[in-house]
Amino acid sequence: MSPDTGQDPNNQPVPHGDTLSVINGAKCKVVGQGRVRPCGYGARGASPRRRGGGPGHRHRYVANTHDGTSASGPGTVSVVDGSRCNGTRPSGCASQPERHVTVGRDPIGVAVDPGNHSVYVTNPLDDTVSVVNAKTCNRSRTSGCDTRPPTIAVAGAPSWAVVDAARHTVYVPDTVDNSVAVLGDLNCNAGSSVGCRHP
Repeated sequence: MSPDTGQDPNNQPVPHGDTLSVINGAKCKVVGQGRVRPCGYGARGASPRRRGGGPGHRHRYVANTHDGTSASGPGTVSVVDGSRCNGTRPSGCASQPERHVTVGRDPIGVAVDPGNHSVYVTNPLDDTVSVVNAKTCNRSRTSGCDTRPPTIAVAGAPSWAVVDAARHTVYVPDTVDNSVAVLGDLNCNAGSSVGCRHP
């Protein structure tokens, strides 16, 4: 799956914007597209930018980048069932019901730690990382999707996080101050929110 943002570098609409392209890696060609709103990848999904979900994980999380860019609104992350929407089964993309989770403002990066079932979402406009519980918010279990996840406060405008699952560490580049936040994911994850800051 490849997110297709809805705007070009000059903030002009582009063809096939706000979609997820489903690519068959074995044949290396695009086999289908699904629009964000009609296909249910996100109720308010705008400019999907980054998706997370490691090999063998059927659930995909897609940051809707231009959600929550106003001072009043939060951002969203769409939850997609990769077992029914993939390169060999593109027909399942359009039939998925709408599912998303509310995160911080202007979410841009998604990183998954499969060991602790945590999805780390960077939110540049409020300088936080949202921690989504993948055990309770996924395509088959949605009880945790309706509750806003806890956050970790970081420096200015965090971008794309990277998870080192073996060391339980999350690296978050902060673009405003040219630094990298190094976070331990043992204290703020799907099972423990002791080290999180709740909104």
